[in-house]
Amino acid sequence: MSATNADDVPAVEGRGFTPIDELIRQMGRSPMTFEQWATSAPDVFESDEELDEFLLWYRAERQRNLG
Repeated sequence: MSATNADDVPAVEGRGFTPIDELIRQMGRSPMTFEQWATSAPDVFESDEELDEFLLWYRAERQRNLG
């Protein structure tokens, strides 16, 4: 979403809902990509090969779900 402030973000079913990426921008930060997160947490995967395998699976799932 490309909203620049909370007033521009549409509410969801009458609830004040702001997407997480917008909340991060409001804090003066930029959202991390999934790959940045995965590589910044060294204890999550036992090896680089395991991380690479997971990232391949993740990208394939995203593409499948995006249509």
